[in-house]
Amino acid sequence: MKYARSVIAWILISLAMQFAGLFYINNYFLKTETNFKAKKIEKPAEKPKEIEVSIPQGATMIQVSYDAKYISYYMDGAINVVNTKNGQAKTVKFDDKVKVSVYRWLQDTDRMFIAEKKAVKGDSGIDLTYYDASKDIKDENKFLALPDTKTEATDIQANTVTNVTYVKVNKGTSRNSIYRIDVMKSLDKVSTEANAIGDIKLFHLDDKFAYEDKLHGCVYVSDIKLPIQISGSQSLSLLGIDEDDIIYLGENSSDGKITKVYYGSLEKSTNEWQTINLNSAADKKDIYVSTDGNVYLNNNLKGIVQNLKSGKLTGYTGVMLQMCDSWMVSTENNKIIKTQYK
Repeated sequence: MKYARSVIAWILISLAMQFAGLFYINNYFLKTETNFKAKKIEKPAEKPKEIEVSIPQGATMIQVSYDAKYISYYMDGAINVVNTKNGQAKTVKFDDKVKVSVYRWLQDTDRMFIAEKKAVKGDSGIDLTYYDASKDIKDENKFLALPDTKTEATDIQANTVTNVTYVKVNKGTSRNSIYRIDVMKSLDKVSTEANAIGDIKLFHLDDKFAYEDKLHGCVYVSDIKLPIQISGSQSLSLLGIDEDDIIYLGENSSDGKITKVYYGSLEKSTNEWQTINLNSAADKKDIYVSTDGNVYLNNNLKGIVQNLKSGKLTGYTGVMLQMCDSWMVSTENNKIIKTQYK
């Protein structure tokens, strides 16, 4: 028995040594691959560099396209358009004796509508033209005859969904008229409940618009006889309409500044609308309603824009020129500065 145990022990020792040798040959001597851990190094994405754009002294009607891709201004009888991404500049020229009354960039497109005042066959009138900045193409849209030389086009609003354009015309006094141009270029005067019309804003999903009655401090919607009524409010201003056709109104204080913002759908009672109370009264021009329904308030003294719904603050340098949906554009030493909202 003692001899048998010794034989078994030596057999086990021999097998153990063989397994150890095979393990070494397989994992070290004959190994052709190396195991290692790789760590991916993320390189921060570089922001596209913006071209420095300067606005010359004497330029007027300075405007920014809806996405801040283009800056435009009126000077020496022409509209100058500069691409802020590549610096490419284009000039929109006009015939002699033509005066640009007003022009507006359209929402969600690189086009602008232009109102050109000139005499045609002895009659005073306005040519409504459009300019496509991405294609550098200018074309005629419609001619609007005017009763006299004092009448001017003061605003153009266009809906890119319904392809309907509205033009506000001032008759040299406090009286205004609004004309509608449809996709077939048919022109009709729109009946309104007020003559002293202030700002007009178009609904996005429906062919209708809201407008201010500056004389009585109220806001109407086209085809509705009565103004929008909000309990406890004596005077209202029109601030904007978002892509869901939510309308935004400002409550006016005695000095004409905005103290509250009301917003809601026309399909609901105004008692169900939301209210934003401002910490201090603000000028209407410092409030911007984006198409996605954000409400921005500019503080010129501090150089800060606040999203009144989220509370987020975004600082900027220079003097505010225009707030857009994704960017705010300011000027410093005649140079354009673009700042993205936080």
